[in-house]
Amino acid sequence: MTKQVRRNQGKSKASRSVFLSFEFEKDSGRRGAFIGQGKRHCEFVLKDKSLPAAKHDDKWRRAVKEKMSVSDVVIVLLGSDTHNAPGVKDELSLAGEVGCPVVQLMPQGQNYGLVAKGGAVCDYRWRDINQMLREPRKFAAAPVNRGK
Repeated sequence: MTKQVRRNQGKSKASRSVFLSFEFEKDSGRRGAFIGQGKRHCEFVLKDKSLPAAKHDDKWRRAVKEKMSVSDVVIVLLGSDTHNAPGVKDELSLAGEVGCPVVQLMPQGQNYGLVAKGGAVCDYRWRDINQMLREPRKFAAAPVNRGK
């Protein structure tokens, strides 16, 4: 049993609702990996509010806005082509409409392109992710948060 798991046993963890935005065709595995790792390393219970499919019609847009309106933060899971993904750009526009903070998550050792108007950047280290999740609005408002 890891120290992190032992430390959290018997304690009720606070939760954070997150909407995960990613390049659906290429990076859907990132979503599962993030949520799975979060169960072990996150100091919060992560409630994934993302949609299971990207359709980009009016019904999809309404559902995204509804989910984002109850989310604490939109986390962009950066991959090699996320910055070109039309669905990610649509989701970030909708996040702006509902006032949900946006943070881009950069995998360690990578230098992927950032999504325009995608918010502050957080390194994919659970120490940094936990810090961001404590105050997502404050973190997202800062222009650069990498390597803290």
